Amino acid sequence: MAANLLTSVNAFEARKKQFDDLRQNFAQDVFDFKAANDFSKVSFKIGGVDGVRFVLIYDAFDGVRPKENGVKVASENNDEMSSEKWDALYDDSVCHALLKIFQ
Repeated sequence: MAANLLTSVNAFEARKKQFDDLRQNFAQDVFDFKAANDFSKVSFKIGGVDGVRFVLIYDAFDGVRPKENGVKVASENNDEMSSEKWDALYDDSVCHALLKIFQ
């Protein structure tokens, strides 16, 4: 039981740190940031009013990276955008993944 609690707390802390880093490192670019209390669902927009909305969904218990099919990216008119480059969000921290995606 203690191991389960530790896993859950570590996952929460890892998710929270990723999004604190995102807000700090991309303060000029990230808008409309929203997060569930446990950071199991986070959304943000990059690029202002005409930007791209990212929604990342995590397993609340142990998810440090988005769960399978947990990355949704939509344009300003909510058309879902698919791209292999979003896969970086499954492998890296959010900041590192966005740097790869937008370089």
